[in-house]
Amino acid sequence: MTAVLRPTQTAVQKTLLQRKYRDAIPAFKGSAQSEGQRFYDKDYETFRYVFNWLETPTAHCDSLRFHPDQGGMPVCESAAHPTSGPGCLVYSFGLDHDLPFERSLAGGGCEVHAFDPQAPNATLLLASGVSYYRAALHRLDGVELEGRKLHTLDGVMDNLKHSERIVSYVKVDINYDETYMFMQQLHDNEEGRFVLDHVNQIGINIHLSKDIERFFGLLSFVVYEASFKVLHEAGFRLVYTAPFGEQTYLFPGVEHPVYLGYRLLLVRSGRDVWDRRERGNSKLRRAFVYTG
Repeated sequence: MTAVLRPTQTAVQKTLLQRKYRDAIPAFKGSAQSEGQRFYDKDYETFRYVFNWLETPTAHCDSLRFHPDQGGMPVCESAAHPTSGPGCLVYSFGLDHDLPFERSLAGGGCEVHAFDPQAPNATLLLASGVSYYRAALHRLDGVELEGRKLHTLDGVMDNLKHSERIVSYVKVDINYDETYMFMQQLHDNEEGRFVLDHVNQIGINIHLSKDIERFFGLLSFVVYEASFKVLHEAGFRLVYTAPFGEQTYLFPGVEHPVYLGYRLLLVRSGRDVWDRRERGNSKLRRAFVYTG
């Protein structure tokens, strides 16, 4: 895959950018003086890193296709990363009401396993090639007090006896809980095992918090920063990115308006240089345990 070059701005793009600045809402409501007292230099660096990472593709796919979903879910259909035919295996966490993405890939010959704590239309559960499980992707395997089943990514692979298989595509649209998946896979050395090296593509909706004056909101950016760095070291490259949501925000240290939602396609096409012994950042893990 080759690096993506950004196109030159057109007059329309410049007009849209001006409108983004005009309509943007400050994420921090205080004065410049109180901002300097509230945030450290490292916080500014974290905000800049996260948004720069989310908005800057690092690879290209010549066969990018958008399968039906809310806004269209990107899939790279290159020969090196097939998403159809025999052997194609797909996990989908978080479902649209009529399973358009899942049925589309199943129609191409993929074996699709779909997970959501709230069941879609019962008649759709009979969709050919799609197996449904009433469960949520999370940081732990177990059952919550209200009865909701939770599974880690490696727990899903073990339960389905897929531990030795390559997962062609993992779709994740679980409204902020993607941070738990990142924590479990990339930073917890006591919770399950790392299996993302058995995944070829990840289509994921990233949901960011604007409540950065609260500790948990700020910590979520720290988790994303650490996770994005590990994903790159593990060979994942950002092939596609697009914001979702109408409102833009101004974050401390970030020089342009940004969004709270980004739809990404990550493809495992780079060199894997991540030292697995680094899995389990104790400081990050401890902070997240006591606030999550």
